[in-house]
Amino acid sequence: MPSDLHRLTAAGLCWISGAALLAAQADEDPLLLEPLQVTVGRFDAQLALVPATIDVADRDLLRAAAAANVAEALEDMGVLFRSFTGSPAQASIDMRGFGETGNLNVLVLVDGRRINAPDMSGINWLDLPLASVDRIEVIRGAQSALYGNNAAGGVISITTRVPDAPGAVALAGVSSWGGRVARAGAWSPVGSVRVRGEAGYEKSDGYRDNRAYEMAAASATLAGGSAVQWRITAGGSDTSTRYPGPLSHADFIEIPRRSGYSAEILMPDGRWVSMKEFYGSETQTLSTTASVDARRADWEAHADAGFRRRDLSWNLGPRLRWGGAERSLTLGGDLEYDTLSFQRYAQMERTDQTGDAELDRWTAGAYLHGLAGASGGLSLTGTLRGQWHGLDADIREPGRDAVAASSSGSDIAASAGATWSPRESLRLWLRGDRFFRYPALDEVAAFQGYALPQTFNHNLKSERGWGAEAGAELGIHGAVLRLTAFAQDVERLIAFGPDPASPDPDYPDYLNVNIGDGYRAGLEAALQFRSRHWSAGLLYTLLYAGLTGGEFDGRDLYLVPRHQASAQVTWMPMERGSLRLSVRHTGSQWQGNDLGNERQRMPAYTVADVLARIAVGRGLHVYAGVDNVLDRRYAALLYSGGWYPAAARAYRVGLQWDF
Repeated sequence: MPSDLHRLTAAGLCWISGAALLAAQADEDPLLLEPLQVTVGRFDAQLALVPATIDVADRDLLRAAAAANVAEALEDMGVLFRSFTGSPAQASIDMRGFGETGNLNVLVLVDGRRINAPDMSGINWLDLPLASVDRIEVIRGAQSALYGNNAAGGVISITTRVPDAPGAVALAGVSSWGGRVARAGAWSPVGSVRVRGEAGYEKSDGYRDNRAYEMAAASATLAGGSAVQWRITAGGSDTSTRYPGPLSHADFIEIPRRSGYSAEILMPDGRWVSMKEFYGSETQTLSTTASVDARRADWEAHADAGFRRRDLSWNLGPRLRWGGAERSLTLGGDLEYDTLSFQRYAQMERTDQTGDAELDRWTAGAYLHGLAGASGGLSLTGTLRGQWHGLDADIREPGRDAVAASSSGSDIAASAGATWSPRESLRLWLRGDRFFRYPALDEVAAFQGYALPQTFNHNLKSERGWGAEAGAELGIHGAVLRLTAFAQDVERLIAFGPDPASPDPDYPDYLNVNIGDGYRAGLEAALQFRSRHWSAGLLYTLLYAGLTGGEFDGRDLYLVPRHQASAQVTWMPMERGSLRLSVRHTGSQWQGNDLGNERQRMPAYTVADVLARIAVGRGLHVYAGVDNVLDRRYAALLYSGGWYPAAARAYRVGLQWDF
């Protein structure tokens, strides 16, 4: 680890100590920290008792941003996205330096149901509800002990609402490049049952050729009960996405709107067809979720179940908590089952199938979580989890014997933390973690539909490691300031690279392999300010991530920017209007798949957006905005020499109605 990183971490810890002294002396006009309810313990808990870095956006903040989808809302919360298509349906998430595997290390929950795919494909952000979202929690740092797989980098928890009183919300708008969006949700009690329905449609022709996407989705929820509450949600979506492909650097500079798949191929019937006709996908998803909650004076129980039809997946998650808000013990478990099918073809036009694979994975986990409040504003937490997983694969390829293979493994995660709130304007916390992430289905077999040099990747092992986090949150003189120092030491990082066990070192096999160990460490600084006519927010991350040991010892981890920042300033000169400026900065980083740090770096970029809102009636707002105001040309992704341009300046206008 670099020597300046040691100094940086030490400086952060000194700041945290200084914050406590500052709060002890700052008796003049302190700002009390909001008594937020969060779900980090998988039951509601007071933020003041939780040793974690958490950002919360409630429905008022989400409405003010006039976001068209969840991905846009998360960008305002300082979550980094990159997209190889330019479509929000294919945006890849990253928090705290996971780079290419960000989607595999950040768990996304909707009403407690995990929606991460079992393979390496990303999350379809267009598929998620927005009109009925009540709040979004972004929990940064390892949460494997509580949530299991996919949570080594953090958790994004999206909660929808079914209010007791009737209401509705709608948004409709148009934007550059043929963009159209319409979303609506409505809810009302029907007897003793609360009912909510939601539908959404979004479409864009795209900034680049062959970048169009279209989504239609609908869902319905029934909820009821008092002492025992229940909830059932069912929904479906249809999303189609085109892939514009990578460009050379010269094309990125000269003709960034061009598709990288502009060449033509000769079809068997003699027709010449553009390659871009074969680069796209369409996905239909059906899902259902059910949950039951029971509460008594000294205990609380919850059980949820989900079913998702992409290929097929289902999950169960019962848990039971004894105790109250400041002292409790939670016992829970998770059970999941996923299946995926892959087909491989000899030609672009997919006429002759050359292989297929059927993959089935099961996962079972159990955890114990304890919270103990002590005197003087001190609280202690501890979590221990055991996790087991197994994979069965049936693979058929021409020229090879059919393979019926299996693999299994187990992992342990743990977390211990302390939170101290000596006064209502200050929260200090310290946490240590043991975390893991086991391989995705197509990291082990049938890599994205292409033939593997080994039919089944028996040697691939889970990533695992240790982490620590220390933070301070201080409310003073009309603002809330937060600083967090964090570090992770990771064993057996997984990446697509040469297999060290290849029999011929001059012609190495390329697989998903454990390339060696690594580290991630850095500082996060956040500031929030609110007054009658102004509000502002800033999140800045300074991050070091690199490889230790093995062939690439001392190299930086690719697709991880050293600097990342997001800021929003809102001016509200009158009750009926507001003007909002958002700025996002992403620092320079090594391009994707550059383990040796030998290729050209992906340049840093800064993007600014402006949004104006005016109330024209009761609950009715008109909004107009400009994205990428400065018309900055930049690459959303640079991978293996291929450039993926981001959109130029774009305009949007629409209506938003809460009634």
